[in-house]
Amino acid sequence: GARKTYLIALRGPFSLATYFYDVARMALSNLVLAPRHASSVIDELTEVGADDAVITIGFDPYTRETVKASRFARERGATLVTITDSRVSPLAIDADHVFIAPTATPQFFPSHVATTALIETLIAHIVSRGGRQVIDSITAYDRLHHQFDVYWRDGGPARGGGGS
Repeated sequence: GARKTYLIALRGPFSLATYFYDVARMALSNLVLAPRHASSVIDELTEVGADDAVITIGFDPYTRETVKASRFARERGATLVTITDSRVSPLAIDADHVFIAPTATPQFFPSHVATTALIETLIAHIVSRGGRQVIDSITAYDRLHHQFDVYWRDGGPARGGGGS
């Protein structure tokens, strides 16, 4: 129900945000990935306000720009949703909705398996509750991709059928 939904993640979690964005934008035309390209997060948040939502993704060590952007959005009255690794995360402190995704692993780098599963669950929930508008948006998105032969099938361009 937000006017715009901003999706913010930097450094390691950025790949998770781009995955979330790539899948969810089929259903949510108001989704904004921040930052886009080589810009800064604040460049995308110039119009954030009380009618907007901000989703942050961040894990220890937390990126300063993500935390500052989250606090800026809170000051502007946006609804804050965060996906993070701890209830004491600086992203969780001011959030309206907190999703904890464990990242612990015996490996050197944190695991993103739980976060990926959570993102897919959130998108499924959004689609299931989105009604006719979301279904129409996904249908239009898919139709456009078929029109431009985005998908490769049977050794040639796609001629109907589903996604990737």
